[in-house]
Amino acid sequence: MSRYRLILILIFTLCLSFSMKAQQETQFSTHMGFSVLDNPACISLDNKYYVEGKIKNQWSGISESPEIYLFDFEAPINFLGKKHGIGITFISNKMGTQINNKYTRVGVSYAYKTIFSGWKMNLGLRFDYISSELNGSFDFTNLNWNDPKDIFNTGKDNLTPINSSNGCVDVSCGVYFKKKDLEFGFTISNILNTKLTSIRTISDNKKENIKFNRKYKAIFRYNLKLQENLEFIPFMLTMTDFDYTSVNIGGITKIQKHLFLGIGYRYDDSIFASIGYEFKNGIKVGYAYDYGISSLSRDSNGSHELMLAYSFKIKTKRSKYSSVRFI
Repeated sequence: MSRYRLILILIFTLCLSFSMKAQQETQFSTHMGFSVLDNPACISLDNKYYVEGKIKNQWSGISESPEIYLFDFEAPINFLGKKHGIGITFISNKMGTQINNKYTRVGVSYAYKTIFSGWKMNLGLRFDYISSELNGSFDFTNLNWNDPKDIFNTGKDNLTPINSSNGCVDVSCGVYFKKKDLEFGFTISNILNTKLTSIRTISDNKKENIKFNRKYKAIFRYNLKLQENLEFIPFMLTMTDFDYTSVNIGGITKIQKHLFLGIGYRYDDSIFASIGYEFKNGIKVGYAYDYGISSLSRDSNGSHELMLAYSFKIKTKRSKYSSVRFI
C-alpha cells in the first residue's frame, strides 16, 4: 500500500469517527417505499408484518471502503380498538481492515395510527442507542518517509494503536400522511443533540465531545397511474441540519404491479438506478447502483446495494356459533 493511499484512508477514517458533521445518516437507494429510517411513522404502513435486510458496499474499488448492513422488523398491533405499529431496526456501518471503524445504531419504534380530515395519519417515535468503535493499528514498517518531521512518522514505533469505544441514546419523531395516491411526511431526528466522548487524534489521549446535530427531514411520494398495469411513482427525500443538506429526487416505474425500475439523483453525491421485483407471496428483492459524482466517490467503482424483504399478514380466525349453548 502506498504512503499516500494509507494517509488518505487514515484521514477519511478519522473524519468518519471524529466529525459528526461528516457522519451523516446512512442513505439507501432501493426506494421501493419509505422506511422507518426515513420516518418512524412509516412503520407497517399497509398494516402488514415486514422483515427487511439490506447490504451496501459504498465506494467499491477504494481500499477499505465502508460496508453497511441493515435489518428491520415491523409489526401492526391492535390495542383498545386502535391501530398501532411497533418495530426494531439495526444498522451497522463498518470500514477498514487495519483500522476497524464500526458505527452501530439500534432503534425501537412506535407509531399511532388514526384518521385526520380524511387522511390516514401516523404519529411515530423512535429511541436509538448509538455506538461508535474504533480499534486497530497502522503498520508503517514498509513506508519510505521523506520528511522526518512528518507527524505520521513514528520512527522505531511502526505500530500506532487506536482504541475508542463509546455510546449514547437519542430520540426521533415524525408524522406521516397518506390519502389515495399521495403520501408525505416530516421527521425530526437526533432531537437530544446527543454527544459522544472520544479520543481526538492517534497521537495523544485527549478527548472531545462529538455532537449529533439535530436533523429535519421531509419525504414525498405520489402514485401516478399511467395505464392499468403501469404506474410511475415520483419521490423526494430531503434532510438538513442547516450545516449540510442532502436531497434525493427520483422516480420508480412499476410494471404489472411486480417489477420496479427506479432512477434518482442525490445532490452533490451520486446518480443511482435500481431494479426490484415483488413476488405474489410477499417476497421482495432489489438491487441498486450508485454512480458517484462527489470528489471522493468519483474515484471509486460506484456503490452496490442489495435488498431482501418479506411482507405478510396474519389472519385471525373467529369462531362462529350457531347456538348460545356453545358460547
